[in-house]
Amino acid sequence: MAYNIIDFQPNAKLLNPHFEGYKLRLVDDQSTENTGSDSAICVLPLKSPQLVEPKKLANNALLTFDEVYSRVHYNHLFCGPVLDSFIYVDSADNVQMVYGVCNGRFLYTETIFTIPQYQSDTALSGYPGAICLSPSVVLVFDGIERIYVLQKPYAANSESNSQWTAAGSLEIGIGTVAAGASADDERRRMYYVIGACLETATNNAGIVKLHYCYKISREEERHNSTSGNSLSSSDQALQTHMDRKDITFCINAVQLDLPQPSSSPAASIPTLLTKTIHTLHSHAIPVYCEYLPQNKYILGVKNGVILDDTELVPQIDDQMENISSIAPEQQSALYYWMQSNSDVTVCIELPEKVSAQQISCILSRSALTLQFINAVNCEAKYSFNNSAFFDHIVADESVWTLENGSLLTLYLQKGHEDARWSRVFSNDDGVLETMDPNEFAEIRAQLEKHTSEQLERPAANARVHPPATRVLDQDSGGSEFDDEQNLSDGQAVIFSLRQWRTGQAEASSIGGAPDWLCSSFPLCVKAHENKESQNNADGNTSALLPPVCLKFDVDGVVFGLCAGNQKADDDLKVEAHHMGTFSALSYIQASKREKRFMYIDADMSVAVVAESQRRIYIYHQVENADASSAVQNVVDLGTDADGGSGEILGIQLCGRVLVLLRRRSLCRIDLVQCQ
Repeated sequence: MAYNIIDFQPNAKLLNPHFEGYKLRLVDDQSTENTGSDSAICVLPLKSPQLVEPKKLANNALLTFDEVYSRVHYNHLFCGPVLDSFIYVDSADNVQMVYGVCNGRFLYTETIFTIPQYQSDTALSGYPGAICLSPSVVLVFDGIERIYVLQKPYAANSESNSQWTAAGSLEIGIGTVAAGASADDERRRMYYVIGACLETATNNAGIVKLHYCYKISREEERHNSTSGNSLSSSDQALQTHMDRKDITFCINAVQLDLPQPSSSPAASIPTLLTKTIHTLHSHAIPVYCEYLPQNKYILGVKNGVILDDTELVPQIDDQMENISSIAPEQQSALYYWMQSNSDVTVCIELPEKVSAQQISCILSRSALTLQFINAVNCEAKYSFNNSAFFDHIVADESVWTLENGSLLTLYLQKGHEDARWSRVFSNDDGVLETMDPNEFAEIRAQLEKHTSEQLERPAANARVHPPATRVLDQDSGGSEFDDEQNLSDGQAVIFSLRQWRTGQAEASSIGGAPDWLCSSFPLCVKAHENKESQNNADGNTSALLPPVCLKFDVDGVVFGLCAGNQKADDDLKVEAHHMGTFSALSYIQASKREKRFMYIDADMSVAVVAESQRRIYIYHQVENADASSAVQNVVDLGTDADGGSGEILGIQLCGRVLVLLRRRSLCRIDLVQCQ
């Protein structure tokens, strides 16, 4: 099976060099507690007696920066199972479902479940959440380590008298080991549900696929992998790799059979058995997880998934730990290499002298093709056939040279400056950086003699990113966090197509797409079903996935992910298409220092930035590709219904209506009237 590349390449025709800025357009004054108003902004007090109050975190909890960032930007408002329905969890752990928010004529609230009180010795108290899998199936996460499956007897509409019942629960913490004998507060885990989907098996039974992750220490993972029997060669390679990398998060894929719905609630909630399908490791909480046909899924993680036992693990022996001190001629590797912030230099010592005319070297944006002509000793061992690089390069600024007929040197200009390569090629061949810095300097001097290209870019041309805002969790009470994981906006996300059964990658964006900005608003169940899959008469199949917004210079570039195959029996392939551009969005969002939420519309109509308090910024798409300006709305929601600060806890989009959750109210903003 060929390994494919998901190429995130912006289309220059969809970039607008004539764009100058956004023009402010005022919005009608809000109509407070007036559900029948035609105003663009309407405040609807919550009908539940309990307000929405996120739980505080213990002061002695030790979180990574990525975990803190995830809590600060946690969206407490969730899409409901039918159109114009939303879910939130109040301070009494009641799961509330509201209807009629978007039409503004009525607001009906239904308590569909109360999360049981539960304590864990191994898990921290996170934020509860809900994932709607179908009009009749909802998953509720208690924020600790239990997930409840809620069902209706049939897929009824919002006016049906059928009740939601808990068909069962699963504990995602089962089978894990506390990171210490006493499981103290500083070492307990916090679990994050990152994706789920519902599939129908051949016997019409429902199957739930679920991904969740948690932080794990390197010492604990090494202990788990080395306890018991002696290590296999693959496990030894994994352990050596973990010694070089600080594994932070464990991503588990689990599967469970959905029980048959019942019209009457059971006396107690049964425990559902789950099966762990595979496990991956990463340095961050995934930001994208979508499921595809043919038992595939797409995972997007900042800095990517790191090598583990589900990947192709090179055979690494004990001497590899000290490989940097071994002379290049003593190594059996095909090449040796070194990198700077802007480039990678690869040296290949050939077994026989050749001329430049005997070498065919093609350096494309994503891969190397190297062939030898009439050089028997070089052809078989030193040839590369479209071998994908770890990250993409700038092909026009990359060169190769031949010294003394036997030293072939490749100079690769990095596509992402300051991005650290852990290897030269996408498939890890175990070759680490081995070149001595003095030798590297000599090679650079030789390169300058053979090319007129400037090897070091002038500082004025270097990419400049806005300084990252260090945001602490407002509800953590000043909890500590691990400063090694300084992960936030502006980092490259690696997207990979993976097999559900094994977790092995079949395609990826190599070293990463352009830097991450935001995802699109999640689609409700009905809207997602309409876009999810299309079958054509000739047997072609395709799936349209939620788009993502990535940085490209000062702009926000929207890429749509499309998965499909030419015929039903072909392998599924994923392509990234540049759908459109929000001009200057990357530059603008960097100035929003109080930013809590940022989303784009899946239809490319608006981009929304919500601050933690009161203010919403709405950026509309330009009317034509050459427009010099577009419309911007700034909405100040004022105080909450109880006169509070107006903190914004959640945000969703339903059609052309923006819905925001505060402690005592829901706010409805009509985007049509904002244009």
